[in-house]
Amino acid sequence: MEIITVIISGLFSSICVALPIILTGRNEKKKEKSINDKATLLSMKCNIMIIYSMCKSNKQINKYQLALIEELFTKYFEMGGNGFIHKIKEEIEKYEVID
Repeated sequence: MEIITVIISGLFSSICVALPIILTGRNEKKKEKSINDKATLLSMKCNIMIIYSMCKSNKQINKYQLALIEELFTKYFEMGGNGFIHKIKEEIEKYEVID
């Protein structure tokens, strides 16, 4: 079941990144950067939510998920991500880390 979830989440993340770019086109460099940044933020948010959803029921996170989500948090906030993810980050920091 987890493998299916990971595969579906990967496909969803790809769609999150590609769809805004495809729909709006690439006419101006300024717009392209803005669209790419928004798509990247959305993709990171989706990935954070997927990991959070997988871990929230038993309040445990494995060390690989934790490393990935910490990197996602860092990049998300560096790119100007919103405060919604701050609450998720605070909750995940309370989870038990397992092997």
